[in-house]
Amino acid sequence: MGKHLNGKQVLLWSLLFMGCQSQDSSISQILPTSAPPGSIWTEPQGSPLVIRNAQLFETRDNQVYVRVILEGSLGLALESGPDGWNLDPQVKVTDVINFHNRNKPEQRESNLTSVLLLTFEGNINPENPLTVSHEALGLKAQVDTSRWPRPTPPLPAEIKARLPWPILPEHPEWIELYEAAWTFLHEKVTSGQAKNGFVDRYLDEGFNENIYQWDSCFMVAFAMYGGADFPAMPTLDNFYNHQTTDGYICRCYNENTGLATGPRDINPPLFAWIEERYWRLTGDTSRLKRVLPILDNYWHWIQKDLAAKGSEGLTHITDFGSGMDNSPREEWVKDGAWVDLSAQQALAARSLGKLASAVGDLERAKRFDSAYTTLIQQINTQLWDEEWGLYLDRLPDGTLHRRKTIASFWTLLAGVADPNRAERMIAEHLRNPQEFYRPHLFPTLAADDPEYSPNGHYWRGGVWAPTTYMTIKGLSVFDPNFAFEAALNHIQNLNEVFHRFDPKKSPFPMPTIFERNIARNGHGTRQIWESYSPEAPRPGTRWDNNLLVRQKFVGWSGLGPIALLLEEVLGLEGDGAAGVLTWTPRLTEAHGVQRYAFGGRIVDLRVETRKSPTDPLRITGRCSQAFTLVIKNPKGQELGRKVFPPGAFSWNVTP
Repeated sequence: MGKHLNGKQVLLWSLLFMGCQSQDSSISQILPTSAPPGSIWTEPQGSPLVIRNAQLFETRDNQVYVRVILEGSLGLALESGPDGWNLDPQVKVTDVINFHNRNKPEQRESNLTSVLLLTFEGNINPENPLTVSHEALGLKAQVDTSRWPRPTPPLPAEIKARLPWPILPEHPEWIELYEAAWTFLHEKVTSGQAKNGFVDRYLDEGFNENIYQWDSCFMVAFAMYGGADFPAMPTLDNFYNHQTTDGYICRCYNENTGLATGPRDINPPLFAWIEERYWRLTGDTSRLKRVLPILDNYWHWIQKDLAAKGSEGLTHITDFGSGMDNSPREEWVKDGAWVDLSAQQALAARSLGKLASAVGDLERAKRFDSAYTTLIQQINTQLWDEEWGLYLDRLPDGTLHRRKTIASFWTLLAGVADPNRAERMIAEHLRNPQEFYRPHLFPTLAADDPEYSPNGHYWRGGVWAPTTYMTIKGLSVFDPNFAFEAALNHIQNLNEVFHRFDPKKSPFPMPTIFERNIARNGHGTRQIWESYSPEAPRPGTRWDNNLLVRQKFVGWSGLGPIALLLEEVLGLEGDGAAGVLTWTPRLTEAHGVQRYAFGGRIVDLRVETRKSPTDPLRITGRCSQAFTLVIKNPKGQELGRKVFPPGAFSWNVTP
């Protein structure tokens, strides 16, 4: 155990210790900070030295140790080395230092301590027991690894074999990212408690004990491609089951108690839009008669209880309720008209009209079609800023709040903007490098805003999956080529972070394993993150702009690797109700999909490599049931339409 002691040293320290014991003081008060290496001091005198606690510990510089807390104190060796300590069976102790010297490990003279830090080499598997011991001292204890990130179980082979699978031979990394997203999502399949109003199986982001309304909606937006293996639509039923008699549905509910977080506390009302997406893809109307009254009442509750001041027909929310927690809006807009909630209400009205028509509920369809038309007019007359070419929030006094946030672009998805206004918004803002056209599209706050952060700083510049997805889906209506470019940009950035980001090279510290209330769920590599920096391929920073955002956030961040890859990069749009699959092959390399499911059909598609976009498309495939395949060019023009019976098929299409 380090340097040997001579008899004089032992006698001196023993006398000092015994003399100090006569004073009624703690050991930290009566003993010097240094002790001969290998000296053992216990308190009270004569009690055995024991390990009180052993656990993993991470310092601010992201170094991980085993921290050992002793009952009594120990004088450590002055030179580096294991000093007789062992970690069995996974790793090797390389050094032992005084915990209080962790920020100055070179200071080894202050070696008397009751708290040790053991440096080690090797990888820890938290599924295996880890034991710390010192044979000479007769010490042994199990190390607490409960907060250490657990490895993600692999995606079961039988589930993988049922998923739609992209064909992208030139982009194997995208396929790895795609598989990782499904693998992370599979961890989020959760069992509910009927007594709390939760369904048997649902999807939950799982970073705390609550389920969140708009997180859940965006998870469902891509999880619906996973079929029965991923309980997508039941996830929404958790919220429907908690609706109050007046129509209110809360922003989030506690999974342990089933209780809402509070009154008049909502998230973006996207249920109707997601239900429409599901119906379009699957052709399944079995849910609609049940959920239409629920969503009808919810829509009317928002219109009535969250009516904006100083505006007609529009609605208000809060930064937190909007989902964009620290967006610089609430302080100014308050209970004025919020452009995102107002546009989301228009989007919901449009979807409710279509869903009602799908089940023959013509009275409801007519009512919501009329509400949609009225809301479009009200948003266009009250929230459009002609000088800025943008829809903005409106203060209670009727003036517009001139702040450019991603919230403005809900008006594209909702169909509020006409082609002329959409063109201005795209050209002057989304394609403007001074605002939203940053290296990673699209930041949630314009780059020319004084509060913009290139690090992300949560919603003050961070690139978030839900708002990027909604912006791209709006672009796909007005500028499909730009939607493709933006989707490609998002996937490429996520891919770069997933495969090459190293948290040890980040200018910002990683969240520690022992961050308060949050156990780290990854080591920072090969991760899909909560949000991203708009300026470089790296994760964004959270609300304090210091630590990085959460890892393994699938969660809504699976929208890029899954939904945008299938819908915008591969260009697939299934209409299950009509039995039509529309395909827009934009890539010139070989690409396609296996096991794409829509309307009860399973389809394989592949197009071979072309030298240029004007070359003929050589398409091969197979289908389980008859369907109509529509081929479009990147401009959205139809190149051909053909019905294929079950079985293999081929088709040469000339652009």
